[in-house]
Amino acid sequence: KALASYIHRAVGEAESEGASLILFEIDTFGGEVDAADRIRKTLLNANIPTMAVIDKNAASAGALISLATDRIVMVPGSSIGAATVVEGGSGEAAPDKYQSYMRGLMRSTAEAKGRNPSVAEAMVDENLEVEGVSEKGQVLTLSANEALELGIADAILADKTEALKELGVESDKVVVHEPTSLDRLFRFFGSPVVQSLL
Repeated sequence: KALASYIHRAVGEAESEGASLILFEIDTFGGEVDAADRIRKTLLNANIPTMAVIDKNAASAGALISLATDRIVMVPGSSIGAATVVEGGSGEAAPDKYQSYMRGLMRSTAEAKGRNPSVAEAMVDENLEVEGVSEKGQVLTLSANEALELGIADAILADKTEALKELGVESDKVVVHEPTSLDRLFRFFGSPVVQSLL
């Protein structure tokens, strides 16, 4: 939840400062669905172009957040998918009510950004098959090459520097937005592990 608030603030600051692009570096195994949905909405509502650079993981909530950007770049060896909702304590798949909601979020986000909604849904639902990539009974996770072939990723590039270079962004015009100490403290105390201990 703290990360969702931080990203909302960062996007607002980028817009008010007249940025031409916001680049998100993504390397995550996921997080809470409600926080991911808040981040998704912030990205869908952004008034300037957004780009995700996936290095190396965009699993679960990370897949949803990546799909909400205008452009997805993956580095070699990265992956995206495995977005089944799980119970916090046990890691078991949550009841279908939650899976249905996540399928809908993935589908509508993919549609909003012109990506294949069926592929996005298969990242949640093991009963959906993507021909030539995943069989029924397997939740979909895509390699960088598979994501590019299926139109989920727009490019495979070495890193964020290459991604910016491809777009013609000069390095001296890049502003790195860093979380404050307070942001990091809120994220620490807001993490599910720390909250369960508290």
